[in-house]
Amino acid sequence: MKKFILLNFFTVLRCSACDGIFKLGKEGNAALCDECNTKFETEKQRCCSSCGLVASLCRCVPKNIRAVGCNTLIKIGFYDPENEGVTERLILDQKDHLNKHLSRFIAGQLSVPLRACLINSKRKLSDVIITYAPRSRKAVNEKGFDQAEILARLCAKNLGCRFERLLIRASNGKQQKELDSSARMENAKRSFEL
Repeated sequence: MKKFILLNFFTVLRCSACDGIFKLGKEGNAALCDECNTKFETEKQRCCSSCGLVASLCRCVPKNIRAVGCNTLIKIGFYDPENEGVTERLILDQKDHLNKHLSRFIAGQLSVPLRACLINSKRKLSDVIITYAPRSRKAVNEKGFDQAEILARLCAKNLGCRFERLLIRASNGKQQKELDSSARMENAKRSFEL
């Protein structure tokens, strides 16, 4: 706690969702203020419209994602670009700003259902390789980091798994946020190679 209080004297810690300033000496979750953390915990309890389970238990894979070979999808929440919830704001902040507190928070949240899934599948965590879909070179140059790589590395560390860079960008393709779901899959197929 002393280290964290001292850190607050030199940096201003802000909530990644509402941009509010934390109180001096805030402990625990250094990514969200208490109000946004409560909202986030409520959002995590939303149920999947297909299976009825909360995000962390839902393993539904949309057809377009299954079509490219993904048979399991681990989630901590449901992202809706039309929504202005804490989940959506965290994802956008993670993509736009290099924030180690937020990265550790998201990786910690994601590691819980990922660990459960791997243990249920009877896989030894030390045999698992965690990788990521790399950000475009243009985006890395603009932002200065690859948020997916950071999260993959942190999840691997949290779980005691290996981290490996297995995919490369074959082309920059179009920006995913400008495409509908089927066009996103086609764009992704052309953008990545082993």
